[in-house]
Amino acid sequence: MTTTTSDVDRAAEFLWRHARLLERRRFTHRFERPDPDGVAAAVLAYLNPDGGFGQALEPDCRSPHSQPQATRLALGALADVGRLDGTVAEGAAAWAAGLVTEEGGLPFCLPTVVGYPRAPWWDPGGDPPPANVTPTGGLVGRLREAGVAAAWLDRAEAWCFAELDRVAAAGEAPSQYHVDNLAELCAHAADRPAADRSLGNLREQLAAGRVIPLVPGAAAGPDTHTPLDIAPRPDHPLRPAFPDGMIDEFLDRLAAVQQPDGGWPIDWPAPGETAVWEWRGVRTLGALEVLDAYGRL
Repeated sequence: MTTTTSDVDRAAEFLWRHARLLERRRFTHRFERPDPDGVAAAVLAYLNPDGGFGQALEPDCRSPHSQPQATRLALGALADVGRLDGTVAEGAAAWAAGLVTEEGGLPFCLPTVVGYPRAPWWDPGGDPPPANVTPTGGLVGRLREAGVAAAWLDRAEAWCFAELDRVAAAGEAPSQYHVDNLAELCAHAADRPAADRSLGNLREQLAAGRVIPLVPGAAAGPDTHTPLDIAPRPDHPLRPAFPDGMIDEFLDRLAAVQQPDGGWPIDWPAPGETAVWEWRGVRTLGALEVLDAYGRL
């Protein structure tokens, strides 16, 4: 086993020079001194009066309007530092309740993205837009984690599990973009038998190489996930899908692609130079968090 490490000082310099306030606050909290209130303040800057989050929290969507995916990311960031309180969660749940589709889920994004710079995949796909496991699963999981109770959460949870069952019955693999949402849902789902069944299905599909490539450098596309994206820490529920040696190989590769400027690259066309720097800040912090979690820093 190799032990490739990364230069934390250069990464910190990159973050202080180029990253958003949110990533700088999160870096401080994780690597310098605990500052959960500072992280929460940075997240809440993206909160809109309707209870949802927007304002380009997800850098690929520059719309100021609240979006389901941005709201999911915001609640996750607050939960990670123990600052997901009932007021914010209840407000987000009330906003999201008005977006539930006929299927029972939430859209990936809303028609309010139209007219603003965004990556091409930020397409509502209709008006009204269809339900999508991303971000329905993650958003429901985070709201469950915060103790929110609402009838639409039960319906949305059931729809996510039914979608995974439908894909499995068709002999297909789940989308790599849905896996983290499903894992977040399973961690906090009310239907524990369905959650356990779904986690088992996901582990089997991942271990068989049906969701993502299992060899470093064998990515099927520029934004293909890796085992470290799926299981960013050793105690993640999907970590057992990957052998130790495979994780070590991907950790070596992750450390090796740190750039001369100290940051990590992105490999997709972000909608503008600002979004590129914002995403590189997100990816740099994420790389440090993964390497730290696996004892590589």
